[in-house]
Amino acid sequence: MKIVLLIQIIGICLFFSCANDTHNIPPPVESERPLYSNDTTKVTKEYVPTGYYLLADDLDGIKMRKEQSTEVYSIAKTPIVAVENIVHCSIQHDTTDNGIESSLNMEFDEKGTQKFKDVTGNPLYPHIAIVVANRLLYVVEVQGQISTGKNRILLDGYSKVEIEAMVAAVIKRK
Repeated sequence: MKIVLLIQIIGICLFFSCANDTHNIPPPVESERPLYSNDTTKVTKEYVPTGYYLLADDLDGIKMRKEQSTEVYSIAKTPIVAVENIVHCSIQHDTTDNGIESSLNMEFDEKGTQKFKDVTGNPLYPHIAIVVANRLLYVVEVQGQISTGKNRILLDGYSKVEIEAMVAAVIKRK
């Protein structure tokens, strides 16, 4: 009788642990290390495709230097939202008091939107790294759940040629 009860309890635990699978999102990074370092000697030389990535432990992650910065972050090897999940990409130019501000607007498919919602709604994932065409543009602190699949990324400090190259890379699925 005890063995049957134990088997039932194990079965229930397995069922609920599998039922909570949030689209293969990796476990959170549980360390007390700083978010970034300034050691650029270990920055990856391989191409990192466009996507939204979680931060990773130093041993497991890809080391990328944030654009226009000396900060080096360790990001997950697999994006939570990949370039294949982006269904629309465009440039937006707005006139502000400081001049023209350019942004990259991207929209996710249903799968990408759901993954983004799952991660941004989970306090275990406080940061997301945004990579566009092998450029780590931002590491942002998640302020709350984002349930739409639309994103606007400010591209301050980039030339027209660089911005057009980023859009072309997203369209070409890079």
